[in-house]
Formats: sequence, structure tokens, C-alpha cells
Amino acid sequence: MIGNFFNRMYNGNSNKSDYTKDDLPGNRWQLFFSMVKLNFGKLINVNLVFFIFLIPTVIWLSTNIQLIAGSIEAGDQTLAWSYFAMTAYGMLPCYLVMTFGLIPMTYITRNMARDENVWIWSDFKKSIKENWKQGLVLSLLNGLFTILAIIGSRFYDIMYQDGGNMVYFIGSTAVKVIGAVWALMNFYMWPMLVTYELKIKDIVKNSLVLCLGRLPYTLFMALFTLLVPVILALATNIWVYFVIFVLYVFLAFALNSMAINSVTNAIFDKHINSRIKGARINRGLRIEFDDDDDDEDEAGE
Repeated sequence: MIGNFFNRMYNGNSNKSDYTKDDLPGNRWQLFFSMVKLNFGKLINVNLVFFIFLIPTVIWLSTNIQLIAGSIEAGDQTLAWSYFAMTAYGMLPCYLVMTFGLIPMTYITRNMARDENVWIWSDFKKSIKENWKQGLVLSLLNGLFTILAIIGSRFYDIMYQDGGNMVYFIGSTAVKVIGAVWALMNFYMWPMLVTYELKIKDIVKNSLVLCLGRLPYTLFMALFTLLVPVILALATNIWVYFVIFVLYVFLAFALNSMAINSVTNAIFDKHINSRIKGARINRGLRIEFDDDDDDEDEAGE
């Protein structure tokens, strides 16, 4: 009895459901909301663990945002851009630290979104053990792209303002677009990292194809992710800041990760898993069992 108690504390409780086939969700929306309800407590646990690895980022950004804002208010644009560049450089180690929270959060919320068993601490260790090397490479690339996007954009903007040549305007626009596309590719890279055994170049290539090929879904994930930060930016009431801060500490990151994984699970099923022999698709959905029944009927005939 005591052994089982400590085992549950270490591994967590599995997602055991009493669903019959007819009780299973019929679409992704139903699956998402039913899994949020089933895993609400675990989402809070996952979010709290991820937030620990996010603390260096929070401290670094909050400090430098104040410096940037102060420089802008003082009318010193050059100093503001210097702080902005310094912020980008400092994000590189922050990304690397964040990796060890982002990998397990993505892995666990992906499993939740597929109605699979979740064991918080053992899944945490497993996901990091299997993916930490490639995860650090992706984080390093994120840091480099952040630096290059900011410095490149600033360089072309200055050159355009000084000379007025349209080539510099096109260059600045191109750098911004490339940076934005790379940021959007992250919606696919991390779920792909914890789902498939792929080389980094294949993860990047496939993420680019899916990002642009399924652009409406990509933009939906971006809007969902940015909704609360936009509200925070527009808010003026201190209580709004407090509520949003509490929301992010306890739930928002994990909930957002689960929503993203719900979308990417569907996209992976349609464009990747359906082409892999023997791969399961539509996990957690009634249609998965309907397809199996149809296959059995055809085999019987």
C-alpha cells in the first residue's frame, strides 16, 4: 500500500477512462475539451514545472523591457536599439535553459491531446533523455534566428533611412518575414521533435512545409498563443496584470501547448501518419475505432 502511494507520487496517475466506443469524442474540438477536463490538475503540474525553467527568461525580459521603455521615453532611439540587441543576445542562454521545460511539456500535452496515459514525472524524464540533444540544437537555432532577425532588420532599416534605396527596404522586409516564418515553424518543430525520430534538418524542412502549407492553422495557433499577451499589452489595470501573471504561472503555457498539440496531431495524422504503414491515426477519436471496424469487416469478407 505504501509502495503504491509513493509510486503514484513519483509517476502520477494514468489517464484511465471508462469510455465505450460510442462515448468517445467525434471530433478534435470535443476531444480537446474533454481531455482538458480530464487532465486539468495535471496541466497545472506541467505548467508549474515548465515555469521553473522559464524564470531566467522572465527575469531577463522584464529587466530589459524596462530599459528599452525608459530609453524610448527619453527619446534615445539608438540606446533603445542597443538594449534591444542586448536582449536578443541574452535570450540565447535563456532558450537553452527553457529547453528542459519545453520538451517534457510538449511531450506530455501531446499525449494528453491524444487521450493517452500520462505519468508526469516518468514522462518528464523520458522525454528529456530521448530529446535533449536535438532540443538544445533547436533552441540554439531559435536564439541565432532571434539575433539575426533583430540585427539584420535594424541594419537594413538604418541603410534605408540614410539612403532611401528600395533594396534596403526589401531586405528589411525579407528579414522580418523570414524571422516571422521561423517563429511560426516552432509550432511544428517541437511536437515533431517528441513524436518522430528525425534529423534536425528534416524537422526544420518538414516544419517549414507544414507551416506554409497549412497556413490558416498556423495563423490560428499564433492568434491563440498571442491572445493573452495582447490583452496584457493593452491592459492598464494592475489587477489585470496580476490575474494574467497568475494564469501563466499555473495554467496558460500548458493549456496553450495542449491546444497546439491538438492541432498538430490532426495535421500529422493527415500529412505524415496516414502515409506510414501501420501508424495509428485519429487517436482518442471515435473515428479511429470506426476505421478499425471497417478494416475488420473488409477482412472478414
